Amino acid sequence: MRSPTKRKRMDQQDTDQAQQHRQNISRHRQNWARQTTPPDYWDIGFPTTQQIVSINQRAEENYAAKRAHIVQEANLLIPFVQGEETSERPAATEAIWSKPRCGSNFAHPMTSTTYTLPPVDNHNIDPQSLDSIWPWMSQLFDFRFFAPSTTSDGKEVYPRATVTHKTITYDFVFKWTTNSANLPYEALYEKLETYLGDVSKRMYEQQILPAAQNRAFIDAYLSAWNRYDYCTNATDKELNYYNRHFVKRLEDEGQGAKGVDPVKWGFPETFTVKEDAENAAKAAADEGICPIRALGLRKWRREVVEKVKEQVVGILKEVEDGDEKKKLAGQVKISFLATGNDPMSDIMVKLRELSGISLWLVPPPKAAQALEAVIAYIASRYKSPKFQPHVTLLSFPATPDIDPDALLPPQAQLPPTIPITFQQICTGKTYFQSVLIELEKREDSVLQALYDQVDTFNQKNRGGNSVPPTVQDMSTKPFYPHLSLYYGDPPMEVKEEIIEALAVEGIISILGPPTVGGVEAGFHVSEIWIVRTEGPVEEWEVLKKIKLEGMEHSPQEV
Repeated sequence: MRSPTKRKRMDQQDTDQAQQHRQNISRHRQNWARQTTPPDYWDIGFPTTQQIVSINQRAEENYAAKRAHIVQEANLLIPFVQGEETSERPAATEAIWSKPRCGSNFAHPMTSTTYTLPPVDNHNIDPQSLDSIWPWMSQLFDFRFFAPSTTSDGKEVYPRATVTHKTITYDFVFKWTTNSANLPYEALYEKLETYLGDVSKRMYEQQILPAAQNRAFIDAYLSAWNRYDYCTNATDKELNYYNRHFVKRLEDEGQGAKGVDPVKWGFPETFTVKEDAENAAKAAADEGICPIRALGLRKWRREVVEKVKEQVVGILKEVEDGDEKKKLAGQVKISFLATGNDPMSDIMVKLRELSGISLWLVPPPKAAQALEAVIAYIASRYKSPKFQPHVTLLSFPATPDIDPDALLPPQAQLPPTIPITFQQICTGKTYFQSVLIELEKREDSVLQALYDQVDTFNQKNRGGNSVPPTVQDMSTKPFYPHLSLYYGDPPMEVKEEIIEALAVEGIISILGPPTVGGVEAGFHVSEIWIVRTEGPVEEWEVLKKIKLEGMEHSPQEV
């Protein structure tokens, strides 16, 4: 029989293991544990002297543990203690690096450059002196832009260090702008302009230029851009008081960028937030003071985009997978447009040509509503884009001379109804075919006949430029009919998890003929849509809808 002490210790171990297990896999995981009540808080009655000693001792232990936890979570706020510097740093191959300590060194895995977190000693920093503030700020900026990230897209860069940086920087700038009217605002703007230009050059030389001249070059560019874009935006928010008290005043006085037209830069179609379109327009101007966000975008265009744009477009043209090319072209287009490239420039026209125009077979209203609800459900849980359910028949490059009205034969030659039959719910290997419904494909089917008819029509009219969609294990076949439910590039385990979750929650049925959102086995196509699939999914534009005549007499309402 176990002793009470041993039993208590083992119970605590079981509790700790259960908590760790929950933290690893449960949807109820948490970053900050709820505070516990003081020792014996719920005990009724007056404690004895011995109990008081025990309570106080446990209270001191709890306080010490809480203090240690605070130091661990926000160590940059603790004044640096001389002599505590450490040379230990985690291996570059680890997926998530250890949390930094003040004064600790970290090496960037791509450049072997070591970045040192500066000592935070508020007593030795004069908030009235730019010379005193700037060295500390620039070192922390370096840490933000170049320290190894905890995520592949570079957006989660030591969140706790970032929060501390934001708090202290905001505090300094707030005091700076409110305590004196004669501080060197222009000098800080010049330092920021020089610094952001230097960061752009360093990212180009250290992260983009060494990449191979193929798809890896585009991946390197987009990775560096995502990091730079996120960090510049965060820095702009930290310096909000500076933008409001200095930049806005000079803009009001006529010293800002001229001819700012957010509509020209895609508001509200491309940029749904007007401020983003305005920053892109200000970044396009070679002269004129602008907010820190626009200043950073301007520097990226000058130091990076101008050097890589022709090369990026050339590599994109060689990407064989049409879906992958469309996705990458959309991401590159957004980065070029956001940094001030004229939407009507030659390079932007070339990027639009890499996107496409697609022919969609669209379900009738009831089926479309049910399938759209499934797509929205997945999108809300896995942070993916929402889109209209459809079956892609054919895709074409969006060349300037393409006529959407000439992509289909006359309506009288189209079949009066097109039956769609679900075959299985499965995963794919491309972004646009990540989780999908595979459709029945027979050589004698109406769907196959329609594909052959439209493809032959366009081969004659357009000289063989039609581009059939491709998907995993089907690249040798000319047509792979499917209906996508999820767009994304997660690991295969996540895709399988999506299908399993849908089945467990009764949203899909994989026994017998598949049922999705209440749509059993399939549907009859209601309309054919001509869609411009350019840029992000949210920006895709329906150019024309052709209603099939036979739908008025379709045997299936859904």
